[in-house]
Amino acid sequence: MLKTFSRILLLLILVLCPSHAFGEVPEITLEGLQLQRGDGPEVFLHRLQKQHPYIHWSHLEMEPEKLEVYGEVISPKSIYAGARATTIRTRYGERVMAQVVRLRWFAYLVVAAKGIKGGEVLSPEALEIQLVEYKRSYGRCFSDIGEVVGMKSAKSIKKGQPITDRDIERPYLVERGDRVTVVVRSGGVEVEIEGIALESGFQGSRIRVRVPKFRKDIEAVVINEKMVLLDLN
Repeated sequence: MLKTFSRILLLLILVLCPSHAFGEVPEITLEGLQLQRGDGPEVFLHRLQKQHPYIHWSHLEMEPEKLEVYGEVISPKSIYAGARATTIRTRYGERVMAQVVRLRWFAYLVVAAKGIKGGEVLSPEALEIQLVEYKRSYGRCFSDIGEVVGMKSAKSIKKGQPITDRDIERPYLVERGDRVTVVVRSGGVEVEIEGIALESGFQGSRIRVRVPKFRKDIEAVVINEKMVLLDLN
């Protein structure tokens, strides 16, 4: 019975937990997008807002303001938020068109309301929301002060500077290289298997874990010290 259940878990892990490489910079997919002549930056903004709703995107500025190309986008397949320029190539029937556009990206982000010292625990008074031009170098930013309050600054942060995930840190419950207990939940059944953490993580974060028994890397949620959850429901 246990062997049969283990085989089922292995199949579920293989199907539901493919390996991923996640980038920090928000990326929007453009492949297959249908454009019309005269479309403005809103066509990209709507995709950005839908694919990355955790950031309060305000607007995009595009030069020229209107597109001359139309039809199905064939390249680029995706574009990173903060990219300053790109060449949009489209196909309409047998015709292929291209146009260079310059972009500026704006979002309401959490910024330092004052100078913050390294190692300082962030309070609501130290933070505020501002409309900021998003730059690709920022990486992962925040639009909700509640996500940042209580974090510890990893370095000094200047007043007005957007808070990024590289600027803050949380206490880790799992360190990279730790042997962890993987709680696998499927339906009303839970089993525990051994894994090795490939990343450090705090409570609630998703990390990659290697499961030697199945020779598979999975993603699981940190739920306690040296314990992660793989929920297959």
